[in-house]
Amino acid sequence: MRFAQSCILGRLRKQTFFSLAEANTAIAEVLERINNHVMRRLGVSRRHLFETVERAALAALPAEGYEFAEWRFAGCRRLRQQVDIRATARMIEIFHRGKRVAVHQRRYGTEPVHMPSSHRRYAEWTPDRFRRWARPSVRRPRG
Repeated sequence: MRFAQSCILGRLRKQTFFSLAEANTAIAEVLERINNHVMRRLGVSRRHLFETVERAALAALPAEGYEFAEWRFAGCRRLRQQVDIRATARMIEIFHRGKRVAVHQRRYGTEPVHMPSSHRRYAEWTPDRFRRWARPSVRRPRG
């Protein structure tokens, strides 16, 4: 990495680029020269080494792209033990002793099954329920 960085920056340091595409084109040209240059000690180019030795050892890329995740420790009341929480932009995963015990799509709010029963009762209240409750009742005279 250090070799490639010093070669690329060294050859391009006095040039001025007016767009990212222009800079990328210049970098690609320098990389071609570096990769095709025959190394004195080995008698072959970096490209030849890659094609004959390294390419066969490459593994396939993962099916899904990398997704940043944050890890936290938490106490879980159900298990009465510490759990690991992995949070990404899409989901929350809970692990206990390295084994995934729960996974949920990330959204705002709490799953009703994870709420205490006293909270669950209030979670079911909707704006329509409050409107009906606040609506004045019409009392009719008796008789």
